[in-house]
Amino acid sequence: MEEKFNALCIRSVSYKDNDKMLTLFSLEKGIVDCILRGVKKPNAKLRFAGELFCFAEYVVAEKNGRRTVIEANEIDNFYEIRLDIDKYYAATAIIEYVRTFALKGESYYELFLNTLNGLKAIQNGAYLPQLVLVKYYMEGLKLAGYGISYSACEDCGVIIENRVFFDFNSCVFKCADCADYSCTEMRIGTYKLLSLLDKIELSNLKNMDKSTYSPTFDQLDTVKYALKFFDFFIKDKVEVQIKSNQALLV
Repeated sequence: MEEKFNALCIRSVSYKDNDKMLTLFSLEKGIVDCILRGVKKPNAKLRFAGELFCFAEYVVAEKNGRRTVIEANEIDNFYEIRLDIDKYYAATAIIEYVRTFALKGESYYELFLNTLNGLKAIQNGAYLPQLVLVKYYMEGLKLAGYGISYSACEDCGVIIENRVFFDFNSCVFKCADCADYSCTEMRIGTYKLLSLLDKIELSNLKNMDKSTYSPTFDQLDTVKYALKFFDFFIKDKVEVQIKSNQALLV
């Protein structure tokens, strides 16, 4: 039986002498594991299909419960991401996130589109790669059931302008008057960046006019604090460490 689907290569591991074991994140079937045979030979025509970040139309044949790639038509290889270390780590963090939350046999339409939009925004280079990753986490966590409201204090509804606190138990922001001992204070600049970023679609970061949001989106320290917030949040909620985040936080 043959199957055809659009997919992103999110893991590529050497197998035997010339093969690779691939994990694909597909639009139609979610996570798919398969073998790419002979791909490490010098003249292998499907060599590109075993590269991390390769986005292609894959054709796989299944036999005895094992899938093998027999054809692939490249759509995008996100090559520019490999040329910048920050872009590379931001992109691998996105892939780690997908491997954490996506399961085999399940369709993840919105997560798939968000993942492609995130990679395209990182490749585009208009914004800091860390900023794009923060926005990706904001959207991804909503889809996973961990959405956060950034508009005002959850308890009293007041717009937060000065001191801001976050309750990790209930996943809400609070003002200084409503916060209690269980809340953690965070930088107001980080909160305001998140509030602004929340109003923007991830897909728009691919080509949005950068000047509209400068210098807010160019402040690397503030963006790093936002990334640090989500790094801790993910560890707290799903007990998973996104390893690539650490390279972006130094």
